[in-house]
This record gives sequence, structure tokens and C-alpha cells, in this order.
Amino acid sequence: MASQTPNAPKLFTHHWTATLPSHPNLVLHHATPSSVPTRLAIIRNPANRTHINSQPTLWDDSTAATWSAAQQARFDKSTRDFDNLDVLVEVDGTVVGVGAIATMEGELVEGERLLNVGVMLGEGVRGKGLGKAVTGGLVEIAWMMGGRAGVRTMRANQGMRGVMRGLGVEENVEDVMMEGRGLVAEIVYVVEKEKWDGLGVCLEFGEEV
Repeated sequence: MASQTPNAPKLFTHHWTATLPSHPNLVLHHATPSSVPTRLAIIRNPANRTHINSQPTLWDDSTAATWSAAQQARFDKSTRDFDNLDVLVEVDGTVVGVGAIATMEGELVEGERLLNVGVMLGEGVRGKGLGKAVTGGLVEIAWMMGGRAGVRTMRANQGMRGVMRGLGVEENVEDVMMEGRGLVAEIVYVVEKEKWDGLGVCLEFGEEV
């Protein structure tokens, strides 16, 4: 497994913010359970789910309640197992999207665990280079967690495919199936550190969550 930074456990147990020199108005925040209503509003918006074909597709109140409860369990597990991070994307003080870094269960690439980076941005902020900045920032945070960073997406998601081209990451066509969810990805990226042009993510830790 790739080496973690000395502060890797604090990524899961503390509040933190991450900034990028190239986007001074962008701040990434550790998403704790208190942010669930904000994240839910973004995730259940149909306009933000255009390229997502996995369940649920209908976000009624019952589905939203189930998802919200699962987020608490996911967060509690992350503080013990250091496996998943959820992130708020904020621009000029307003939350405009969400991100996640998730350990892909049972998958190793050259002996290292694979951490999958996901990003969902609101309609109004797309096409302005924000996706590239957020995705790149999450890749660098994933390396701090300890592992290899990757992205999985669908062929139709030209936005994310454009982001990954802009980050200089090679695209691999590969159908990815998950039990109970079916086809979850058709394009796979694994980001190689030696080919990466560092973005200079700056992390600042706050109090324990």
C-alpha cells in the first residue's frame, strides 16, 4: 500500500479544509453528518444525475431518509477504518457540489488499494474549470490517505472524460459491474504519480469531529 502522510488519520477524524493556488475562491471541506441535508439537495437533483445510471433513480422522501441514515453509518465507519471521505465543494462561500474518495473493496492495483474519486457539481458551475480543480485536488488527497487514485465513469459522461483528459490521465475502456447495482462504469482511469503535474493542495486541520 502506498505510504500515508503522517496526518492521514486526521483526514477522517477532524474537520479540515483544502485549497488550491489556482482557484483561490474554491474550498474543499470534510463533509460530516451535519452536512447531510446540503449534500442531499445536490445529490437528489435530477439535473445533477444526468450521467448516473445506478440506483436509486427516484429520490422520494423514503429513499432520501434511507440515504441519510446510511451516511451516518458510513461516516462512523470511516473514523474507525479510514476508508472513505466525503467532501463539500464550496465556491465563494456557497456549496456548489460534492465529492467522495472511496476505497474499492477487494481491488488492488500492483498491491495497492484503489481509491475511487467521484465529483458531482451543480449545473451553474460546470464548464468553468472547476471540475478539473476539484478532481485533481481529491486525487492528491487520496494519495495522502494511502493508495492509488482512480476515477470511474460512463462513456456518456463527456464532462468527466474531458476533466481527465485535461489532467493528462490515460483513459481505459472497461465495463465495471457491481453486485446489486449492475454496470457502474464503462471508462476507468488510474492516475500515475510519476506522470502527475502537482496542483499544490494545501490542507488545514481544525477540531476533532
